[in-house]
Amino acid sequence: MRSQPRVLLVTTRRWFSAARLALALTKAGFEVEVICPSNHPIRLITAVHERYLFHSLWPLSSFKKGIACSDPDLVIPGDDLAAIYLRSLHRSAVRAGSADSRSLRNLIERSLGDPSSYPAFESRAKFIKILANEGILAPETSSVGDRRDLMVWSEQHGFPAVLKADGTWSGEGVLVVTNLAEAKDAFRRLCAPASAMSVLKQVCLEHDYSLLIPWLQRTKLSVSIQRFVAGSESNIAVSCASGEVLASISAEVLHTWSKHGPSSILRILPDGEMLRMAKIVAKTFGLSGLFGLDFSMDAETGQPLLLEINPRATQTCHLPLGPDHDLPSALFAALTGRDAQAVCAITRPEIALFPLAWQGNSPSLALKTAHHDIPWEEPSLVRAGETEIQNAALTRLGRLWVKTRLFTFHPEARLVGIKSVGMK
Repeated sequence: MRSQPRVLLVTTRRWFSAARLALALTKAGFEVEVICPSNHPIRLITAVHERYLFHSLWPLSSFKKGIACSDPDLVIPGDDLAAIYLRSLHRSAVRAGSADSRSLRNLIERSLGDPSSYPAFESRAKFIKILANEGILAPETSSVGDRRDLMVWSEQHGFPAVLKADGTWSGEGVLVVTNLAEAKDAFRRLCAPASAMSVLKQVCLEHDYSLLIPWLQRTKLSVSIQRFVAGSESNIAVSCASGEVLASISAEVLHTWSKHGPSSILRILPDGEMLRMAKIVAKTFGLSGLFGLDFSMDAETGQPLLLEINPRATQTCHLPLGPDHDLPSALFAALTGRDAQAVCAITRPEIALFPLAWQGNSPSLALKTAHHDIPWEEPSLVRAGETEIQNAALTRLGRLWVKTRLFTFHPEARLVGIKSVGMK
């Protein structure tokens, strides 16, 4: 292995969390290269060593070419679609059987873990069923093939319930229903192919063609149904190697960017039941790399119930929270046998994630008391985040000029050339 290990971060969506993770991996001691769309904010990071273009019309070719050029020690998916493409590449490499294919297969297995576990991540219901046999507590979950399955569910479990489309993320493809009629309507909407308007919008506005081929093929999504749990949301982010947990970050979700969407403000929690379950998940599936688990805290018992897995880097993976809670540093140490570079740890329990905490409707009081997780060391990235905040506000409010709430308490803003504005 080279003196400085190389990690290839692959991402298909314009998620800011991938850019934050690239920074954290660099600080830990990795040489970071990326495969990403041309308009991704990760391209603004000066510390990224090399950038390879992701083409949404030729996703597997883009990944295969980038991996061949990079020759990384690890590859990390930054979003769900990237993880799906990596597992697809692994299947292709197994079928090919050539020397180059064996090298690709070994890289993906070293990065993601035991390949026998990959099929479980394609179905939320299958994943939950496997873990139920391991003693993990989770809401009742079942696959839905047709409306008759919904009638059986109604008789056995009743409502409310949550319908989820497999192959969706960030709260998309999630609908809460309170009766059988709503469930039937939600099932029809979730399993239907993407609409022509949504495909056109994604192609024209985001230059993203990932929905185009499934739309042309009229691909229908698989759907699962899960008992609705009344309680607060929480999650855990984990780094692991060959089924062993290396480091973790447990958090309670205080606010989300949108309904059923990603977290925007979190409260860090001590190690507890979520970590115990994460260790079982990692061991059961032989996982490596980074993954996250979503939970709902039962309002009556306080017991965390497992909702689903995110088999890729999640938005808290970059946070430096000290020994056993710094995921990039733990990966570096496991891969090299050396200590990672020292990083100043965040000590405040509440953390506002940039830029999501300023894009949604986060309360001003929460923003005043939380640690503002803003990458001041990368001015271009901060400016890109401010643009996303303003664009989100324009979309939400429908007006040409808005005041963001970002830099009220930050004299550092002047260092990157951004005008401070008032919080109201």
